[in-house]
Amino acid sequence: MFESNSDPHAAAAAVDAITTATREENAAGARRLAAIGDLYELRSPDDDVDKQCCAIDGFSGLVVEVAAALGVSRKRAQAQVDRAVMLRTRLPKVAAVYAKGLIDAVMVAMIVSRTDLIIDDDVAQQVDADLAAKIVKWGRLSKPKMEQRIDALIAASDQAGVHAPRPPSQARYLDIRASGPGSASVCGALDAATAAALNAVLDGLAKGVCRGDPRSHDQRRAAAVDVLARGGQLRCECGQSDCPAAGSADWPAP
Repeated sequence: MFESNSDPHAAAAAVDAITTATREENAAGARRLAAIGDLYELRSPDDDVDKQCCAIDGFSGLVVEVAAALGVSRKRAQAQVDRAVMLRTRLPKVAAVYAKGLIDAVMVAMIVSRTDLIIDDDVAQQVDADLAAKIVKWGRLSKPKMEQRIDALIAASDQAGVHAPRPPSQARYLDIRASGPGSASVCGALDAATAAALNAVLDGLAKGVCRGDPRSHDQRRAAAVDVLARGGQLRCECGQSDCPAAGSADWPAP
């Protein structure tokens, strides 16, 4: 376990600084999109029909201006414009939560992409309110779980507004997140063959120590991930100078 002799008050201050900086960074991203939304309102036609046509053709002129202002490609600018317009026109309550720095750009992008099939304005308004009331609590979820929560909330108001499930081959992911001092959580979805091979290798490495090792099997499996990541042998921690597992560097076959 990670240990430190540093001043606990200084450590607490550092953690507070991380939290504050993160919220400021999120809020800055929200201000950028809000400014793009302001520019959209200035550049888009006043007539509702013309404005809708402007939306359909991709705001080409607006995208050029935004790309120049951000110093990015038109493709990247287009993504920013799409989010800004969606937040301005369909998700104002979500935008207000973002403006407080309580959610990040990843969640905002996901919400925008998952709600783009909603057609009815009343449904969009309801989904916006429901999302704004819940999304702050979803920040620690993995991306797939966030998607599931968003889709479930949309489905409660509009089944037709839910995106079709992605093909299994596109649903593979491996998410690693900090979960506390000196530790991280791992969550993922692998194809069955890969998962079986990985499971067998971890089991084999975990069993490659002697009976004197004080760790549980699960703890040794977790330690074996380091072996896979860095290469080499899972070191036994029995403390015996004549450990029977010492010197065995062969990886077990899956």
